[in-house]
Amino acid sequence: MKPIIGILARPSKSLNDNDCLIIEEYYKNSILNSGGIPFMVVPPQGVSFYSVSKEELKPMTDKEKEDYDRILSICDGILIPGSTRVYEYDSYALKYAMDKNIPVLGICAGMQLMARIDTDFKNELIDEENSHYVEADIAHKVSISPNTLLHSIIGCDEIEVNSYHKYKVPSCGNNKICAMCGDIIEAIENDNYKFFLGVQWHPERLKNEYGKKIFDYFTQVSKKIH
Repeated sequence: MKPIIGILARPSKSLNDNDCLIIEEYYKNSILNSGGIPFMVVPPQGVSFYSVSKEELKPMTDKEKEDYDRILSICDGILIPGSTRVYEYDSYALKYAMDKNIPVLGICAGMQLMARIDTDFKNELIDEENSHYVEADIAHKVSISPNTLLHSIIGCDEIEVNSYHKYKVPSCGNNKICAMCGDIIEAIENDNYKFFLGVQWHPERLKNEYGKKIFDYFTQVSKKIH
């Protein structure tokens, strides 16, 4: 049976300038191409996330959390995509996945959240003096550590990746660093969970084989055993 992969929605604007929630086609297609069923996970709060300020956004109520649990319980795997801002519904979904041992893949800001989830956000993001953001299909190489899950998925010590991030994390909390570019943490994982992998680059946009390898593994490990 195909696994249902929940993709956390991102605030955006429609063509007629209305606030909306979206998932990018890249993510949807990557899940489909790897044999999964993409499912957009929307937050349970009745606010326009694109327009509301951090100060105005109230924490989820117990009832909203209960509703969100019902949505998240549908998911066999959870994808936390890139974003310009991380919300409470992101961290709540990640903690839910960790508590239930649901496979989770974090991309860009999703990886940064995974690195900080067990630190109460004391591990603050660092704005890079020389940003890694590059508008190109390939930006730089990353070195993948041996004897890691990522290495077993990718099958080599070094790959070329894209780079759309402007922030970095100084450490990875209770997780394990599995890829680096210079002094920048590019990927983390945690062996205490069924699947817990975060990458700083965007595998859904890679035109080489390595992006699909990550999605193939993530989708396969998300399948329920009946």
